[in-house]
Amino acid sequence: MKSALDTTRLTQNQVTIGISLTVLGVGMITLPREVFTAAGIASGWVSVLLTGGLAIGVMFLLITLNNRYPGLSYFQYNRLIVGSWIGGFLTLITTAYYITFAAFETRAMAELIQMFILDRTPVSFTMLIFIGTTVYLVLGGYSAIFRLFELYFPAIITFTLLIMILSANQFEINHIRPFFEGFTPIMKGMSATILSFVGIEIILFIQAHMRNPQRVKKAAVYGVAIPTLLYAIIVIMVGGIMGVGETMTLVYPLMELAKSIEIRNFFFERFETFFIPLWILSIFTTLAVVFYLAALGIKTIFKVKKETAVFSIIPLIYIIAMTPKNINEMFTMGVWVGYSMIVIGIAIPLTLLLVSLVRGQRQ
Repeated sequence: MKSALDTTRLTQNQVTIGISLTVLGVGMITLPREVFTAAGIASGWVSVLLTGGLAIGVMFLLITLNNRYPGLSYFQYNRLIVGSWIGGFLTLITTAYYITFAAFETRAMAELIQMFILDRTPVSFTMLIFIGTTVYLVLGGYSAIFRLFELYFPAIITFTLLIMILSANQFEINHIRPFFEGFTPIMKGMSATILSFVGIEIILFIQAHMRNPQRVKKAAVYGVAIPTLLYAIIVIMVGGIMGVGETMTLVYPLMELAKSIEIRNFFFERFETFFIPLWILSIFTTLAVVFYLAALGIKTIFKVKKETAVFSIIPLIYIIAMTPKNINEMFTMGVWVGYSMIVIGIAIPLTLLLVSLVRGQRQ
């Protein structure tokens, strides 16, 4: 199906929201555990802020690469820089990365639902439902995806902040003191935090579809700043309420924080029930974007129709998503997705930027 939305240009706000929601995925409720475990200190939230600043710097470099080939996406201009064969190979490994990324998000969503909502429903069945829903959205084109993001972005941000506000009465400042314990543990914390910023490289693809590409830097700054500040607030609040030691032992620290909220004389006592659907939507946003980019890669490599590309990757995503035998293997899979992003989504494009600058090449 050919959607009229495919011809619509993205606004600055849509790009900002798209970047934010792509970054805000599984990492939103697992980050406190990961950063405290890696840093081993209470000031791990500093690692989040530093990583966010680093991510903005990387985004500016990726935008510099895009600006040398205006109107073209990464899958199009990489062939102009290094030739058809190498460019095709880069497109192939990037597509494989996004397929694996989509599989991880799918499995993470299914695991969450089984743990907190449908404990007797097989993970495989839940995954098929979400893959089918994502396919329907992806077939509408990138503009349909970003329009939907605009719809529930305020709800995700507002409700997450509401959890922080309602749990503030349990906060103990001594749990996150001292605020600075040296650069070495903070650097270790950054190594874990980087994995929660997977998705910033989508700017390589969406800038070409912007209505006003000259505003892309502002969109990138806001798009990374929003999840950075939200991540920092979450880490501070979880650490200040649960304590660093206890947070390290929790699978989903933010979910446990939501469960700890008690509102007396309120008609609905299980507050986390409101949060779970919104967090599922947060994962769904990331899944929709990476699913679309994986299909775009297949379409570019094999010169097939959009529908063929979308349906062809469904079995691949399902098989890869079913590979982890348990939740620990699933998280290990997520770590490797993060490391792959550093190489495929950052290191290789920056190498292409260097090659383009050396050759004095631009479109």
